Order: sequence, then structure tokens, then C-alpha cells
Amino acid sequence: MAVDEVHECLFAYGTLQLESVQMSTFGRRLIGTRDALTGFALVPLTIDDPAVVAISGKVQHTMARFTGRESDVIPGTVLAVSRDELPSADRYEVAAVKRVAVVLQSGVRAWVYVDARQEPAQVEIRPAREADSASLSDAVKAVAAEKWYLATIDGFSLEQTRAYLQRIRDESLPQVTALVGHEVVGFCDIVPESAQGFAHVARLGMGVRSAWRRQGIGRRMLDACLSLARNSGIEKVELEVFADNLAAVRLYESFGFSLEGVKVRGRKLEGRYQDVKLMALWL
Repeated sequence: MAVDEVHECLFAYGTLQLESVQMSTFGRRLIGTRDALTGFALVPLTIDDPAVVAISGKVQHTMARFTGRESDVIPGTVLAVSRDELPSADRYEVAAVKRVAVVLQSGVRAWVYVDARQEPAQVEIRPAREADSASLSDAVKAVAAEKWYLATIDGFSLEQTRAYLQRIRDESLPQVTALVGHEVVGFCDIVPESAQGFAHVARLGMGVRSAWRRQGIGRRMLDACLSLARNSGIEKVELEVFADNLAAVRLYESFGFSLEGVKVRGRKLEGRYQDVKLMALWL
């Protein structure tokens, strides 16, 4: 397949990596690169479809099941396919799995087949509490460690996080977290400027752990936090977002944030330049 025909990335961790399966499914050998899927673990899957068994030569397969744990990593291969070839992959897979979009360890966005029978995790959106301090600190550090989404690459210490939450409580500032059980998987706040004459303006900050993205958590947090901001006297919400973080830019635009300017090559990290978009929303 020519390069200009490649429209999709498909992450394979099982039999789709086999040349015989690729030839039978797509009629050609696929080009692939090694990568990994974080936040999922492999579980056994017994195949009862004779056609799939005949192609793969195996009755026992594996499938990816979402855990949300950063320590769970599935190695595999990113395969280059066209949009027209995705239905062929769908036909090869069985009803126990479904194709979903994920972000891989490398940052590549890809399709992957995961357990379709798993009940979705219950994600609670609420303001952070003192007891959430350690998990919130860990969550910020995890997103910061990816380097390309937050202004900080180090995160904040437990002491800094506790002081931050104390200010949130003392000043009744808009802030929410996304939790699964007792684990913080996302965070969002809107903190007003402190300088005289600028208190009507607040700055938005948010992030979601990599394994929990593309599940609507960011949208739910932003909606909740903006509702709190509208009742707090804040008139304008500003933010800075790296221009190559397209998912975040689209999310902010969908809430009505407009572009006010661009810091061209505003950050240079590890030899990579990033433009910084300045966006704002009047409440």
C-alpha cells in the first residue's frame, strides 16, 4: 500500500501480528512498528468460530481488558492500514471484542480490539477532598511526565498539593476531580488571578491520566468546573494549550472557547518546538 493510502493505525497484540493472518484478512503483509498499550491487561479468550480458528491456527487467543492502571502494559505492533481495510479486521475479530480508539505509549492514536463484555468503570466527578491529596499529586505527576500536555514536566509534591487544595477550600474556587474508587484519574480547576484589576479573569488547568482518555472524562470535568465558575463571580476563563494537542483544542472549541493569540514556538523541549494557543471564554 502506498504511503498516501495509509489513513489509520491499528494496534495488534495477538494473532493479527501473524503474517498468515494478515495475508488471509487483508491480502497482504502489513507494515508495523513496535509500541505498547498502557492501562490494559491481557485476559484469555476461547475462540468458537471455526473460520477464525482456521485462519489463526489457534483456539486460545487473548484480548485486552481495561484496568486503568499505569503499571499494566501490553506490548504489540502498530499496523498501517487504510480505512477500507478496517472492516476486514472487524470481520476477523469475534463478538467478544470491540474496536475502540486509544492513545498508545508512544503518543500514536490507534484502533485496538478490547473486551466488549466489560462493564464500564464508574467515574465520579466531584471537588477534591483532603483525602485525595496523594492520589491527585500522583495523577498530576503522571500527566506531567508525558511532557507534552502540561506546562510542568515534574508535577507537584504532596505538600504543594495539600497547600493548593487548602486554597481551593478557603476561597471556594472552582475545582473538580475525576475518581474511580479512591483513585484520581483526572483533574480540572479554574483559578482567578490575584493581582488587583485582574480578579475577574481566571486560568483553566486540566488533565486526564493517559489510560482514561477518550472516555468523555475531560468533557464531564470541564462542564462541571465551568458551572462552578459561573456561580463564583468569574467573568472570563483563559487557558494556554499546546497547538499539537488537537484533542484538547477541539474540546475547548466545543465549549465556546475562542482563539485570542498564538505564542509561536512558545516552548522548546528536547529539541521540539510547540506553539502555544491562547484561548478564552466569557461566562
